[in-house]
Amino acid sequence: MSRASLGLLLLVVATGFIACGRDRSQPVEPLEPVDGGLPPSGGGTSPWQGLPGARLEPLAAASSARTERFMTSDECAVCHAASAGSSALRDDKGRDVSPSSSWRGSMMGLAARDPYYLAVLEHELSAHPGAESTVMSTCTRCHAPAANVELQAAGKVLSFTDLTRGPSNESVVGRDGVTCSLCHQIQPTNLGTAASFTGGYVVDTSRTIFGPHESPFSMPMQQQVGYTPVASAHTRDSGLCGSCHTVVTHSLDATGAPAGPDTLEQGPFVEWSVSSFAKPGGKSCQDCHMPTVDDDGAAISTVLSLRPGGNRLSKRSPFGRHTFVGANGLMLRVLANERTWAGFDAPPELLFAEANRADASLRTAARLVVAGTERSGSELIVRIRVDNLTGHKLPTAYPSRRMWLHFRVTDEAGLVVFESGGHRGGRIVDGAGVILDGKDAVLPHLSEISQRSEVQVWEAIMRSAEGKAAGNLLDATGYLKDDRVLPDGFDRADSRSTLAHPVGTENDADFVPASDTVSYRVATPPARGTIEVVLLYQTIRPSELEQLAVHPGPAALRFLDMIGPNAMEPAVLATLAVPIP
Repeated sequence: MSRASLGLLLLVVATGFIACGRDRSQPVEPLEPVDGGLPPSGGGTSPWQGLPGARLEPLAAASSARTERFMTSDECAVCHAASAGSSALRDDKGRDVSPSSSWRGSMMGLAARDPYYLAVLEHELSAHPGAESTVMSTCTRCHAPAANVELQAAGKVLSFTDLTRGPSNESVVGRDGVTCSLCHQIQPTNLGTAASFTGGYVVDTSRTIFGPHESPFSMPMQQQVGYTPVASAHTRDSGLCGSCHTVVTHSLDATGAPAGPDTLEQGPFVEWSVSSFAKPGGKSCQDCHMPTVDDDGAAISTVLSLRPGGNRLSKRSPFGRHTFVGANGLMLRVLANERTWAGFDAPPELLFAEANRADASLRTAARLVVAGTERSGSELIVRIRVDNLTGHKLPTAYPSRRMWLHFRVTDEAGLVVFESGGHRGGRIVDGAGVILDGKDAVLPHLSEISQRSEVQVWEAIMRSAEGKAAGNLLDATGYLKDDRVLPDGFDRADSRSTLAHPVGTENDADFVPASDTVSYRVATPPARGTIEVVLLYQTIRPSELEQLAVHPGPAALRFLDMIGPNAMEPAVLATLAVPIP
């Protein structure tokens, strides 16, 4: 997917939350901070903190539980956590690469304790009275799947109270998030097909634990926890991930019944499946999100269990680390500061380390290229291309995410003569500091920018039946805008891509698979100076917080208190600086 760059290029790639370095030979101050990560959540005040109302009490603390088919991850950790007295589950330098610790610091492990998820879930319940069963069964299928599966088999649905505070075994395994015994019991049935989407995975009652390695030594697991390990290639199949990372929803009518058309609430798997990454020689979801190398890039080969000891188990390779790296370093940092409220005992150092790991992984997601510069009369025309290096849209997944270009031209003295995409407190502002991205704003897709009030933002904004921005996921009937950058090879002719087609880019000829190009027209530019560009990213648009704050419930109020102004600062994905030609 690489392309030859035109002109001087400083390349730094990311989709995380650490600001990147830039060409320090340029005689201007950095456009964005270049050292360290975002400050921790909280600190100072924001418009969303301190609103009146009762807050959601702390979540029930993590504990052990077993149900008919599932158990909490602490029981798996008895054998699959690194021990000071063993080389098992360690890389060649002795570092812990165990599934237990990696998963424990991931958003998969924290899926049911994610305060943003709980705030949005509460918001959906409030917006659709009488539809609790539909909302909860839809939204816990992938965030609290073990509880969902067990209760569904009994003809029941997990309630919001049970999810956050319930003492039953089902509630406890539900709060364990995407727990080990859930993923490893998913059958290969229908994976990768529409039948498996929106949590359509199949878990039977055989208590079979699937893994990628042949001839597992089954006796310890059978005796310890009553599961039988079995080798199966489907654990390395992207379709396994696709069962929850393809979510098709329908708007609800006044009675709370699904009534609207199919809407792809999120579709990383679908986007991948019609890209070049899904073709022979490409990469699976696991290749990127469960790396088989250590932090130095060396392939991992290790014993996978502490039991039985005595060198009775041989090393296995490849071994996929259960880090599940993604683009949500923001929430990992929030949770690192809110462990007591969230009710889990992972050390903050682990969460910060996993957030930094996400930053490092995400620095491989985008590239900025100067695709051309020219002077036309009294104007300077600069064409900036954004390359998507991932196997899905950029950004992808939950439609609160966005990225945009902060472009500016400075003269020899470092004075700004043109700027687009500036920001303050996480909000996009024009040259006069006026906020451009308020709660109801839908910034159009642009291929050319000549005014300071214009900015190119790549994002997905859901549409209500009335043709406005949908305030709730289960009001959405499609998209008002979806101009997220497509992956390489994205095939619009493939019927699987239908729900993932872009919206609002019809008149942009250079919005193509793998890239999008924006032209900037700068009137009366200086003879000499610098062109600077930064690609910025946010996990949550501030307008999403504004929407939650309209009629906030206890979960929303608690989450809004957690999000201080520092946390909303955008992350730097990539930067470049070139002299004015």
